[in-house]
Amino acid sequence: MPKAGKADEKWDGDGIFDYFFFETKSDGGDNTLKIYFGDGQVETKASCNCVCPIDESAITLNSVCSEKNNKFKWEVLNSTDKKIWVKASFQDRWYSINAAN
Repeated sequence: MPKAGKADEKWDGDGIFDYFFFETKSDGGDNTLKIYFGDGQVETKASCNCVCPIDESAITLNSVCSEKNNKFKWEVLNSTDKKIWVKASFQDRWYSINAAN
């Protein structure tokens, strides 16, 4: 996979007439990308700052069992290639579940 820009950017793509995909970190707002090509031509695009959709049918959630002192165990299976977050509403805490791959 060829690298470009900062070390934390990841690029995918082979060559002409192929799509190139890459990721950049966000600080909570829009990211702006500038592409320079040809004889000084510039193309600028801002990110939509929207969350990529996750196929909910690829995520399963089960209540496994409960223990004393109101402790509950849950099972979450993430078969997507995206990281998902689970929020325990009674604790107001978010738990990260890594992508499947």
